[in-house]
Amino acid sequence: NDGIELIKDVAEKGLLQPSVVRELGDNEARLREKGFKYSLVSGFRRYTAYKALRAEKIPAHVRAITSDFEARDLNAVENLQRQDLTLWQESASIRHYWLAGWARDDIARRINKSSGWVQVRTMLLEMQPEIQQAAHQGYLLQTDIRTLFQFKGNERLKRAGIIRDVRKRGQKGVTVKFKKKDKANTKRNRSKAEIEGLLDVIRENAKKVDRDQMITVESFITPQGNIAPFNRVY
Repeated sequence: NDGIELIKDVAEKGLLQPSVVRELGDNEARLREKGFKYSLVSGFRRYTAYKALRAEKIPAHVRAITSDFEARDLNAVENLQRQDLTLWQESASIRHYWLAGWARDDIARRINKSSGWVQVRTMLLEMQPEIQQAAHQGYLLQTDIRTLFQFKGNERLKRAGIIRDVRKRGQKGVTVKFKKKDKANTKRNRSKAEIEGLLDVIRENAKKVDRDQMITVESFITPQGNIAPFNRVY
């Protein structure tokens, strides 16, 4: 497998690209007491290969990294250059950006991926653990994630399970089909970032309206994130 091939390659050629480590912080005194000086930031597979070869040293660059977010950022940028990650592993690699509230386009620029690529993986991050596991096992594809995202709760889980089980049996060409009643219930709540974007558009249009006749545009944003037509702003 890939791990064995990496071990063989390291044994023959050494590391073409060193791992990256950081000095332990002040809040990691317990690790210092155990004799550790550095924490591994990226290059975990390379470190594992060296360990399997019983090596006492591994080439590494020491980086001045001051936060866990910065360490995850560096690890994500490097990890996503690999071609052997599962859909779930790719999603997990950008989870810290998602939790920090980064916009989809900002994440895409940071990791040099398309906005659509990021969208699918953040969709997966919002789904149930069972669906994430199925994606990790290779039973769910990008197109499946886009379709399943339009369903909610148990209905989403049920449909994901059908696709997973059929693909486990080796059948191909599995798709999720909508019934008429499904289409009537595929609206989703907009995210905070999407609502803010819509509000910006409304405010720009509202500038053209007589202020004396204007009312607060936020009052037209429903709890579900739906927005009223512009002609109701004045």
